[in-house]
Amino acid sequence: MRRRGPGHGEEPVNAPEFVTQLLARGETLEAGFRMTGCAVYATSTRLIRVRGKDVTSFDYHGLVRVRESTRYNVWFILCGAAFIAMSGLNSVFPVTGAALIFMGIVMKSRVLEISSATHAEPLRLEGDSQALNALLLLLKGKRPDLHG
Repeated sequence: MRRRGPGHGEEPVNAPEFVTQLLARGETLEAGFRMTGCAVYATSTRLIRVRGKDVTSFDYHGLVRVRESTRYNVWFILCGAAFIAMSGLNSVFPVTGAALIFMGIVMKSRVLEISSATHAEPLRLEGDSQALNALLLLLKGKRPDLHG
């Protein structure tokens, strides 16, 4: 969920105390996002990813590329194909298989991959469309030259 700080007409960002202690003088938290397995906080100069006790910082000036992709639920699709393959055993199997394949396609998740010049591994964020869209808009506002 995205929340902007005071002065923007919305409530302040609820961040853990250790995240606010990481902020440099003059740096403010602008938004917070809940992703699958982590939380991401945007400041005026960088992104801060918190995964458990692991904290990683990504400076906006070091960002190289933002790539967006979709991940389908492969296990549902494979199980559905197996049920369809067993259609000779029972007439319910093809219907169940088709339903599983449909669920595997519909239950997809979006992944945002942010590459940085200062980190060897890209930042992979998986979450709901609303949070990823808000984060993507924030990144494009900070770095309009990012290739997506």
